[in-house]
Amino acid sequence: KRNEQKTIYSFEHQKISNELSNKLEKKVKLKILKSGKGKIEIPFNSIMTLDMVFYVLYLWTVRKTSNRTILEGFAF
Repeated sequence: KRNEQKTIYSFEHQKISNELSNKLEKKVKLKILKSGKGKIEIPFNSIMTLDMVFYVLYLWTVRKTSNRTILEGFAF
């Protein structure tokens, strides 16, 4: 097993993860490596729930602002 150090996420990463968790009503697990690569884990218990997750993610649009990527576009 590789020696992994616990990653401390930036305020923006924590905020986005929390907002996504709140919108999906699911625990969102975020893992970012020192290289900047990582993954997002979102549990689902049915195809209908998976479709809802995809729909919510689809509604988010990515926009570059002052060298930062922000996610916006939740409109139900």
